Amino acid sequence: MKASRTTQVGNIGEALATLEFLKIDWHVAQNPAGEVGSDLLLQARTADLMDHGALVGAQVKYGPSFFDEPETDDDGNIVGWWFRDADSEHVKYWLDYAVPFILLLCDETTKKLYWVHVTQDAVVSTGKGSKILVPAHSTVDADHAAELLEVATEGRISSQWEGSAWGGVKVLAADRLRYAMLAPRLVAPHPNLEVAELSSEEAVALLVKMRLHDLVPQPESRRKTSLENSPAPDLEQCRKSNKWGWRFYAALHDVLLGDDRAIPSQDVDSDPLKQIIEEATEPHDRAAAAVCACALLVEEANPEGGLRVIESALSSTEYRPIDQAWLILHKARCLAELGDLEGARLLALDVQKVRASAVDDPTAMAITGSGADLIFRLDPWASDIGELIKGRDTLASWWRNQEVAAGLQSNFDSLFQQWVGESKSTEFDSTFLRLRAAALLAGLAADHSSWQHSHKLLAQHVLTSYRSQDDLAESLSALRHASEEKVVAQVARHLLRVGPAEAVRAAVGKVKLDRATRTSLHADLQLVSTASDVLEPAQADEHVRWILSNLSDLGGLASRLQPSFSLEYVLLDTLENLAPVVSADALREVIEYIKDLPEQSDIGSAHDWAAVINNIPTTAWTDDDRAALAARNEDSSEVKEAIDRVLAEGDPTHRERIREKLRDGNVLALDAFGDVRDLDADTVKTVIDKLVSGIEQQILDLTNGNLNIGGSDFAATLILLNAWHPEVAVWEPISELFTTPSPFRAHLTKSLKGLRGHSKRIPTEVVDRLVPPLHDLMVTPPSTHPFFRNEDVRGRAASALAALRPAAISDEELWDLLQGNAHQRAAAVEVVVGKGLSGRYDTLVAMSRDRDPWVRAVIANQIARTTPEDGDAIRLKLISRLLSNEGTLVAQMVANIINSSPPDVETDQVVGMLRENVSADVRRAIAEYDAKREL
Repeated sequence: MKASRTTQVGNIGEALATLEFLKIDWHVAQNPAGEVGSDLLLQARTADLMDHGALVGAQVKYGPSFFDEPETDDDGNIVGWWFRDADSEHVKYWLDYAVPFILLLCDETTKKLYWVHVTQDAVVSTGKGSKILVPAHSTVDADHAAELLEVATEGRISSQWEGSAWGGVKVLAADRLRYAMLAPRLVAPHPNLEVAELSSEEAVALLVKMRLHDLVPQPESRRKTSLENSPAPDLEQCRKSNKWGWRFYAALHDVLLGDDRAIPSQDVDSDPLKQIIEEATEPHDRAAAAVCACALLVEEANPEGGLRVIESALSSTEYRPIDQAWLILHKARCLAELGDLEGARLLALDVQKVRASAVDDPTAMAITGSGADLIFRLDPWASDIGELIKGRDTLASWWRNQEVAAGLQSNFDSLFQQWVGESKSTEFDSTFLRLRAAALLAGLAADHSSWQHSHKLLAQHVLTSYRSQDDLAESLSALRHASEEKVVAQVARHLLRVGPAEAVRAAVGKVKLDRATRTSLHADLQLVSTASDVLEPAQADEHVRWILSNLSDLGGLASRLQPSFSLEYVLLDTLENLAPVVSADALREVIEYIKDLPEQSDIGSAHDWAAVINNIPTTAWTDDDRAALAARNEDSSEVKEAIDRVLAEGDPTHRERIREKLRDGNVLALDAFGDVRDLDADTVKTVIDKLVSGIEQQILDLTNGNLNIGGSDFAATLILLNAWHPEVAVWEPISELFTTPSPFRAHLTKSLKGLRGHSKRIPTEVVDRLVPPLHDLMVTPPSTHPFFRNEDVRGRAASALAALRPAAISDEELWDLLQGNAHQRAAAVEVVVGKGLSGRYDTLVAMSRDRDPWVRAVIANQIARTTPEDGDAIRLKLISRLLSNEGTLVAQMVANIINSSPPDVETDQVVGMLRENVSADVRRAIAEYDAKREL
């Protein structure tokens, strides 16, 4: 009997279609005989042949007739071919199909297979019939496998999770540990649910959620009945268990809580987890343990170690798709931290394939959401913000945010109870546990952005409720790891001011710049810069040499870590602050580097290098150094000014050239000249004339309601010259400036400081004119301004007035100062001292308990500078009490006046109190005092 040609052609088309889908690793099943509208059933699979359980129906059309109606663009290029269904019978059948349906056109000549997803939007009505365009760019091949997978899975209905917190959900054994680590609320028993016995996955879920009260075995005295068992696992039994799950729980418990650590630290021992990975026999267990070890290593700022763990785990190929994606995403996170941004981005893109095949798995959505965020962070300009937001909006992220919200609510409630005086101590710090859980969950999901945020909140909470100095040091390290450079600087400055400064020294002592990650580098440098004064000399030298090495190869460091900030600026800012504290050998290396530096014509770089030069002690420069600097001709003005200062210090001839600039009216040369006491009267008069002209213009601007921000402070400079050169002094412009009505006050800040500092050299008649405006400034609050914050100079005005004429401040005004801000309270100290210490030490003792370190520092400074009297024993006791503060500010304020005091027994006693101080500034002052004492 003769076969049907139509049937034979159809078989050829189906065979070719089958071959192309087999090439992309899909399974193809022909419809049984008798099918009436679909030729093939396609089953989507991954490249490693893991079936997604997703079907696609397909109809194959083979032969040239199906390419008779092409659609072209304006340039005549074919963009597709129209398939017509005269009565819409086939199209309606395909649209109503129970699974997604595609139409396939097979080219007889090229054997290419073109496809279109049959949807309502794709179908075009022709009246009675319909047509659909099969795009020329949609071919069945590996390049379009992801699009075909989206078609296969788009109709899936995700699970509903409302009410799932009660009693958990049914999760397959192979998924339970991943759920426990990414969506623990679905595994951990509800707090109100009575549980007779925990599974190991439930225990891990409780641990990840930091529900520690449920993991502490209850003593028999707390049980409701004598027969009741505590479901909490015994750790020692878990460590010895023959079940891997319990040994994993014990290892994770030991790493997280083994030494009652407040927050993660670089000292964490991850070996228990590394060992448990090797003991895992099931792929899903190995994946979960490897992810856990990697996440904790990244918390410790050790992405290299995390990458080794993940790559070792990935050497196995037997993982299910979600576990494979989980491991790959953590590898991407590690690569991003190590600067391989393109490698990380490609891996994060690969992870997105799981989204279409596991829409009902909240852990898969957590993984792909974290991957979407990573893609955006690495290349924001090439990312679709809408897709990012959709990808990030997952159930796991919502549940994680609930942990943060609950932690902050707990903190708010605690603060309120303290405020109303009913604070109660509890066994567990709920705020800490909630924030730790949020940070842990984000880390396990490789959600780096959320981890940084949660980690910062956790560190800030520990800082404000710390139990030990170690907590403070570890919190600073945690903020470094989370790339919170601004917060790091704030915390370090605060602890240096109020103490304990040793916590800052401990934290900065752990910084290893050669091990910095992309996330931590900026904050690492910020901590080194801010805490430079308390660095051990050897550590300071190590950091300086690392900076110099990388300044020589900025491109290499930038290529390795791909920083998102100005690398040169931050390196030079750190070098500037390290220059005064390094050893002579390291400082010599800095000077040699500067001498070999190319001419600095770029304004930004020149500004930064000038700051470095200005911070190098002038005694460190040799005659050869100065000769090398003098030979430089093409540097920008700021570098030239910095070099002028160095040259003027050691070269009388060069200093004379600067004097000539001053005689020509170049006021900016004054800084380079140095000590203004060495100026002759004629030069000073010329400079004063220029300063007076500048102040007159400033007064005119203020009268017209204008304020020039920045630039030279002519008034402060004039006060300095007037004080040291009374024979040519001109005080009228200062009096006029202070009596010029203006809502602005910031322009007076430096002038007020100058009046206070030089009060002993200001003539009485000038003081008489300045007292009224200073008094008005002291008692008048700053006015509000619609565009910027007006400076509050009341405290500074009070300090200047206290130095010039303390009797001008009444007792009632003194009481007002005591109730003002820190500057006003410090001014009150100066008023008390200015009126005489006799009988007032008790007042200063009471004021020494002020909450602000600046006030305490001013008390110490004022007492240390006074001449010892009969009550000197009280004086020394009060200084000793103030210096017992663990910060550096008080010690620095006392050290500032040591060299102005003649070496004597009383000063020796104060110096003895300072010798062990952690501040390099203080130690330098002591060294100078000792040298003076030996003369």
